[in-house]
Amino acid sequence: MTVEEINDLLGKDFAETFQHEMDEIIKPLRKYISKGYPLALGKEQWEYVVSESIPGAEWCGAGKSIIDVRLGSDTGCDVKGVGITNDKSTATAEASMFQSFKSGTNDFFKSGDKKALWDLFVDGWLQKVQTVKNYYLIGIVRKKDSLNCSLCCFKVKNINLSFLDENCHFLTESMRINGIGDPEFIDTRIYRSKTRLEIKFKKPAWQDNNYSLPIYKFND
Repeated sequence: MTVEEINDLLGKDFAETFQHEMDEIIKPLRKYISKGYPLALGKEQWEYVVSESIPGAEWCGAGKSIIDVRLGSDTGCDVKGVGITNDKSTATAEASMFQSFKSGTNDFFKSGDKKALWDLFVDGWLQKVQTVKNYYLIGIVRKKDSLNCSLCCFKVKNINLSFLDENCHFLTESMRINGIGDPEFIDTRIYRSKTRLEIKFKKPAWQDNNYSLPIYKFND
């Protein structure tokens, strides 16, 4: 989504409010950050701040549904807080999109059954996405060296993705999935050991000013 579309979804004052809300969390920690202690924020804290930065939004995370923040009756946001080391990073750390506890994942990897893995994880994720009329995936990217944050956002437009063998590529311990989103901006994989579909955001997602919204400056 473009920055203009993000502002239409979250509100024109979102970035300013997010800055204020994050300052309230960071303020008591600045003493420790200045001494070199690494900042560690839990997954839910990003969700809280997003929720508090949007008028009328409701937090609904903690595993209650696929979305973490509800905007009205038929719109919701799935919030992913991820980090990068510095400007030289080419992708963020992973964030979970969907996890399956069904048996068989390891066997599917052993036999090279791409279709079975797609059915279990990609179709499983899409089934959850369909429980929300308007589903958005928000990525909050935090630079570990500066603690500054930017936001990117994706809207699911096609809930009827079909399996294509050429969109699935086995790696050492995962299977890369193309077709969920623009590979210039995201990398989605099914991980064998974690039995999860996960997402990484690529550099254009936090560097391209057309799609990346700055939302927090640590030294502002």
